[in-house]
Amino acid sequence: MHNVGKGFPDTLTILNFKREMFIEHNVKIIFWVKEEELASISIKAPDFFAFRNRVVEFMEVPLLVKRRPTHMNLWKR
Repeated sequence: MHNVGKGFPDTLTILNFKREMFIEHNVKIIFWVKEEELASISIKAPDFFAFRNRVVEFMEVPLLVKRRPTHMNLWKR
């Protein structure tokens, strides 16, 4: 599920009130949200947020500037 923020606050209200439906129907959902949206979910839909299994954060990793040697350079001495 993405773009949850576009439906705030109505989406959060519905999720909070219908949270048991996900458990009853064995529904698995992945929410791909920004940090600010996650904070809003935890504040505006606390009961729904409490039902979560885990939160995974993907960190941005800086690119290395240094280049790896090519296969030709490995054999030269």
